[in-house]
Amino acid sequence: LKDGRVDGAEGTFSSCPGFFGSALLCTNGDGQITHVHLERAGLSGTLPTLLGQSTAIVRFDAQINAVGGTIPTEIGAWTSIVDFFLFHTALSGTLPTELSALTSIQYFDVNGNALSGTLPSEIGAWTTIYNCSLIITR
Repeated sequence: LKDGRVDGAEGTFSSCPGFFGSALLCTNGDGQITHVHLERAGLSGTLPTLLGQSTAIVRFDAQINAVGGTIPTEIGAWTSIVDFFLFHTALSGTLPTELSALTSIQYFDVNGNALSGTLPSEIGAWTTIYNCSLIITR
């Protein structure tokens, strides 16, 4: 990320609640990131643990990228998140129990990854869930 842009991708920081078009990062009035839209952005590597510092995130969409590794436990700090889309990436490992803190979650999709293990019982705390796609491939 440099000057509000992701290398090789279009879009800039803007105030755009509810807008999921070509914007990449949207902020609220306090300058906190609320929406991350990086679908098909050609991303690779792993999800940085520093994402947990963005506690105002409502929507995170990095689907259809080559992002690998595990889901960082720090994402449990996203207590305002409603939509989480990381399907068709290269994630592996298990779902962290810290996901139980996502008590506002409505859409959670990690389908099409190489996740393994059992579902953590802690996700039973998701009382607002509407659509959950957790196809575990190993």
